Amino acid sequence: MKIHTLATKNFLSLRDCTIDALSARLNFFVGPNGSGKTSLFRAMRELKEAFEAVGTGKAKTFDHLCNIHAEPKQIDIDVRVPWDTEEERKAMCTFLYASLSAMNPLSEALRTSQKLSKLNAYQITVERYEHFTDWLREQWTSERLQFLYTGQLHLTYRGDTGLRLSYTFTCKNESITILMGSSSLQDGTFWKGPVPAFPAGGQRGSNMLLEFLLSASEPLDKDAAEALADRYFASTGGEGAEQLDVEAFLLDLADKHGYVQLEPPVSTSQNYRPEYVFLTEMSGIDFTQSNSGRLSCSRLFALLLRNACVFTNSVFAPFCNLFHLTQKRYFLCAERQLMNKISPIGFLD
Repeated sequence: MKIHTLATKNFLSLRDCTIDALSARLNFFVGPNGSGKTSLFRAMRELKEAFEAVGTGKAKTFDHLCNIHAEPKQIDIDVRVPWDTEEERKAMCTFLYASLSAMNPLSEALRTSQKLSKLNAYQITVERYEHFTDWLREQWTSERLQFLYTGQLHLTYRGDTGLRLSYTFTCKNESITILMGSSSLQDGTFWKGPVPAFPAGGQRGSNMLLEFLLSASEPLDKDAAEALADRYFASTGGEGAEQLDVEAFLLDLADKHGYVQLEPPVSTSQNYRPEYVFLTEMSGIDFTQSNSGRLSCSRLFALLLRNACVFTNSVFAPFCNLFHLTQKRYFLCAERQLMNKISPIGFLD
């Protein structure tokens, strides 16, 4: 993860601050005492800790961090980032795939969906489930989710309504926001376009995936509906099934306000599948135990931020004395002599 833009409003001494065009390699923040240098890093830290709190179900308040001139109390923190490491992209891709392919929610969707009423008696056996997930894994690849990996993390705090977290990205020129931390809807709700003050959520993403795949443009009888389902559930590699349009599905999910999350328990055999092994190693959740906690979107982003952002109270550098940037100095660096040049790391007094 790299930070492209950092913007804050009413956070500590930063009444309205935007810093963009940040270098991907090294940045210096220089200014007098009290100008807000430390507040910038504090904002990033609070964003990280907010995702951690929401992801683990803990309460967090921001009243003490509001600018003293802000009335009513409100804070906004925006960070534009690309998720550019293979591990980050794999985590996002694997989480979405696993949350959409969990066996119990898929079976429940067929039993309860009104749009799939002709399939209410259709049984997802272990063999059928294996066929479906093998097909879905081929569709849900990191290469097809490139649009997801650049977006904006957003923290909104209002004294009267509390905390809301989100991640916004662009899909086919449409803005999609993943909402987290709101008490009025499920964590991980997808939303297309502007988000209202009090959004209302929809149904689980796996339900909407089946409706997206199996709802024909014209009504089908029971035999035709089961034949359509067999393309995905009863043929090796999804032979005869159409390729999943991932972008169109996510737009449909966001338009209908569906949500995604991975909630235990799953079967022991399912827990040994590669995606669950990876997510268990990353999160520490035992998905075979119902009391081990769910893996929500907010918890996923908390894990990504935990690995990407490291904060420390002090930095030690191999310089004995402070020096002025205008003063020519000579020192050794990696066994090379740097004559009459300024080090990329300096100290200001």
